[in-house]
Amino acid sequence: MARSFPTYWLVTINTHGSWLPGDPRGFQTRRGHRYVPPPKRYARPGEATYNADEYRRLHEQSKSLSGGKVVEFPEPMRPWVLEILAGRIDEMGVGPRVLSVGRHHCHLLARFGRWKIRIAMGQAKAAVTNALRAGGDHRSIWAGNCHMRSKPTREAYLGAVDYVRKHVRERAVIHEWPEECGDGR
Repeated sequence: MARSFPTYWLVTINTHGSWLPGDPRGFQTRRGHRYVPPPKRYARPGEATYNADEYRRLHEQSKSLSGGKVVEFPEPMRPWVLEILAGRIDEMGVGPRVLSVGRHHCHLLARFGRWKIRIAMGQAKAAVTNALRAGGDHRSIWAGNCHMRSKPTREAYLGAVDYVRKHVRERAVIHEWPEECGDGR
């Protein structure tokens, strides 16, 4: 009998103000309250694509409500954020594979087992927030919630590993855990 592939999840968490509704790069609504077609780079052939002009007003309103402040992780800070996130993820006992921390967002590819993804990611984000507050930084660091995509096949999993790794091109820092799926890399 063939062994089934464990479902991994690619989770993205953004910094405060970095990806607002109406963003010209495309956006997703929470829990699908409104259908927004994908940006051209993600659209299937013949599929409707995102028209940023239709959402320009929403984006301006969103920026106004957020105070227009975008939180960034400067390059020297990224390894520190990575260490805190990776440490908390290890403590939770999820099945992590690879984590990246960039200027405005982080990606985690993991199996979450008993954990609800949003709760697990909330705890990971809280670890960074608490460490910053202990150092006197009381800003809102994170955007609410996270974005999740399942990677239920070996091919989808391998593509997600490569996707997260490629963020080094954007000066992200990467942490990898030992391979558990036997992909031979």
